Amino acid sequence: MYVGFIPSNHSLSQHDTKSTVMKCGVAKKNGSAFLNDGLSKVTCNVYACRSVERTKCGYTDKGMFTVTARFAPFSNVNSTKVREDEKLLSSRLRSSLESALQLEKFPKSVLEAHIVILDACSSSTFSDIQSASTTCLSLAIANAGIDMNDLVVGTNIEITTKRKKLSSLCLAIMPSLEKITYVVFESWFSCTLLSEVLEQQLSAYLLTLNIYT
Repeated sequence: MYVGFIPSNHSLSQHDTKSTVMKCGVAKKNGSAFLNDGLSKVTCNVYACRSVERTKCGYTDKGMFTVTARFAPFSNVNSTKVREDEKLLSSRLRSSLESALQLEKFPKSVLEAHIVILDACSSSTFSDIQSASTTCLSLAIANAGIDMNDLVVGTNIEITTKRKKLSSLCLAIMPSLEKITYVVFESWFSCTLLSEVLEQQLSAYLLTLNIYT
């Protein structure tokens, strides 16, 4: 069976990359970043390695990582459950970035990240916002000088046959290491099919991503 693995209309392409705005050091914090991909405008501030005594986390011999995401009141996000979406986005972003961080180098410390979705166009999906936030968070952490195994890039990819779309994947990828740190998909399909598509096509997508970034 033919299976295609292509970026969705909201993913990075040559045209989209040219219109994407990414800036680091936009605020007087340990690390900060701003991203506008044409669908979402996101800003992130990182407070690097606060001592554990200033938190309620207790003692830890490995650094801890917390993420708080929220939608600005003027963000035009189309959601009837904003608070639930904020909690879900915070959890997914933490999972997407945590494996890329070298937290063992920061014992008894906490890395805090605060993300604000400033705007989202009417066609933006939750996955679009998550993808933009993932990339913005990664840039802010790098701007803070925190040791990372690799930058993490968020993107959406469609899985299709010749006749129909099977599903849409929201991925967090470490491009240089060619590893996926997080994946979530819209609809059900077999794990065998997912493994086949990722194994056969992910490297080609990463090559395109490296060319245009």
